[in-house]
Amino acid sequence: MTVTTVPATHPIARRGPLAQASTAEIHQSSDLQHQRHEAHIPKGSNDEKKLYILTLLTDKRHHDEMTALRRQWFPSRLLKVDAHITLFHALPGSKLPEVKADISDLAARTPRFSIGVGNQDVYEMGKGVGIKLYAGQKRALSIRSELRDKWERSLHRHEQAG
Repeated sequence: MTVTTVPATHPIARRGPLAQASTAEIHQSSDLQHQRHEAHIPKGSNDEKKLYILTLLTDKRHHDEMTALRRQWFPSRLLKVDAHITLFHALPGSKLPEVKADISDLAARTPRFSIGVGNQDVYEMGKGVGIKLYAGQKRALSIRSELRDKWERSLHRHEQAG
């Protein structure tokens, strides 16, 4: 699991963790243009163009600290977003109403939980680095697993994995 968040300037960031939200909000940045990895293209029609990334929302302190590390160690040419904890890389836009409803339902019944990272948990991932969660990982993986099970038929094989 890669540590990263929505930008602190995004309206949802002022509300606290997503688990406290009664409705889900999806952030789409149209100014980010990059090549999608084939493994991140969801199953679906050829007309499927919009893809969404789902991340956990963290508090400002965590966001700022992880973003500072990301800017220091992540390749600058690939640095398109601030630090975040990715749950899914490529959710199909055609399923957005279902995705929003499922996230809203899950957020309404998920209590706030702590996360933590440590120096010993840094790992290489392709062209950059990630930091494993040492606190909160089981809860984050449980959230991902529940959503993955609901969306399995719409996800690419890369997203279906554990």
